Amino acid sequence: MASNEAKFSLLEHSQAKVDLYTKYLSIYLNVLYRASGIKHIYIYDLLCGEGKYMNGSFGSSLGAVKVIKDHYLSNGNSSKDISLFLNDSEESLIEPGKSKIQRNRELIKEFLLPENVKVHF
Repeated sequence: MASNEAKFSLLEHSQAKVDLYTKYLSIYLNVLYRASGIKHIYIYDLLCGEGKYMNGSFGSSLGAVKVIKDHYLSNGNSSKDISLFLNDSEESLIEPGKSKIQRNRELIKEFLLPENVKVHF
C-alpha cells in the first residue's frame, strides 16, 4: 500500500467495508430505536482511522457519526441515548504530528450532534 494513496482516499477494500458498515448501522439503529427494551445504544470503533480523507470521503468513524445524525433527524429529532467509542493510536498520515484520534475529535465537532449522543475518544 502506498501511503500517498491512503492519504487521498480509502483503498477499495476499505471503502467497501465502510459502505457496508454504514448501511448496516443505519438499518440497525432504526431497529434498536423501535425496541422497547433498549434504553442506550453503544457503538465501538477501535481502529477508526483518519476520519476523513483528502478527497472528502469518510472513514468508519465519520461515517458512523453521519449515520447517527441522519437517524436522529429522520426520526423527528429523536433518538435513544447513543455512546460512540472511538480509538486509534496511530499517527495520522494526512497530518503528521497529530494522532488519528485527534483528527477525529476535531472533525466530529463539525457535526453538532444531539446532546444525548456522546462520543468518547
